[in-house]
Amino acid sequence: MIDEEAIAFAWQHRDEDIAEFSLSKHLGKHRIAILQQLEGLHIARTKWGYLLDYPHFAYPPKLNCEQSSSSVTANYKAQLVGKSKSIVDLTGGMGVDTLSFSNVAERVDYVEFNTDLFELTKRNFAILGKKNIFCHNCDCTNWLNNHTQTFDIIYIDPARRNAFGKKMVGFSSCQPNILEIIDFLVERSNLVVIKASPMIDLKIATQQLGYATDIHIVAVNNECREILFLCRKKTEDNPLQIHCADIHFGAIHTISFTATGEQATTLLTANEVSQYLYEPNASIMKSGCFKQLSTQTGLPQLGRNSHLYTSTELLPNFPGRTFKVIAQSPLTVKAIKKQLPSMKAHVISRNYPIKATQLQQQLRIAEGGDSYVIATTVGKIKTGIIATRIN
Repeated sequence: MIDEEAIAFAWQHRDEDIAEFSLSKHLGKHRIAILQQLEGLHIARTKWGYLLDYPHFAYPPKLNCEQSSSSVTANYKAQLVGKSKSIVDLTGGMGVDTLSFSNVAERVDYVEFNTDLFELTKRNFAILGKKNIFCHNCDCTNWLNNHTQTFDIIYIDPARRNAFGKKMVGFSSCQPNILEIIDFLVERSNLVVIKASPMIDLKIATQQLGYATDIHIVAVNNECREILFLCRKKTEDNPLQIHCADIHFGAIHTISFTATGEQATTLLTANEVSQYLYEPNASIMKSGCFKQLSTQTGLPQLGRNSHLYTSTELLPNFPGRTFKVIAQSPLTVKAIKKQLPSMKAHVISRNYPIKATQLQQQLRIAEGGDSYVIATTVGKIKTGIIATRIN
């Protein structure tokens, strides 16, 4: 049931601390519903800021909010598919992706099996004034079976938690099982967009799907958030394209590779650390296209598995973090303190046998400040690098 009183009450107290407010005696019989709305309002501040303009918007339970796309990644998908006549969101959920699709499509069909979530989301579409979204409370495969037309886009984000709430990764472990219906989806649309776990193995998933022509790895502020597989009937034997997108405070930086190109590319390596150091963003890290990145940027890598690059002159607009090297140093407390008297820095470990958190403790470095201690391997030599971040 949608509790309108709870929605209104939560909006009035939207700035309250949830933990403290949960102890209030004024919540009464609406307590659970009010706290659900407050949790949604707090999540909206960082995930869907535009929804805060709608006081009557009803938020689903916290798990549904957490599983939903952010407005940033939803808008990326809408831009990715572009102007369309018909888009079907087969696993509509809270409807954030559906809302973004409605801005680029003439018609969007929202399909959701959970009746409570369906009713709440359908109500929210009306609150937001969306008239080109058509809602269907049923199983997504049954709905497709009952509609014979071919759609421009089919989007599906299968549930990645089992009956015990454990997070799942592979397609066969999700609901619905994508591998059982992929042939059907491709047959019924010009393009299928599948949202997968950021932890999924790209090579295995591509082989399992069979129809993938493009993979979009989407990072937001250097955190990998979504993997999107674009599947369609293949008319030509073109290589799989991997697109690494980093969305940083609204700006999108994308660099593309081919799946076969990495194996065919020769690695450029450096024998020493130069004045500048570069760390690829999270989407490139996930792609594994390190040799192609080296070729495209002209930057040699510090060792085969360091995934750090270096140059004597500054390369602007590198897709990741850029550092200016201050010094090289043995990774001992005495040596680091000589270069970094404050003993305050951020620690990074790349191709080094000790993890960053453990190394930070060993070196007695306090987290913070403007400096970085980077542990890595140059050639066969393990070393430390003191640096400051440029961007």
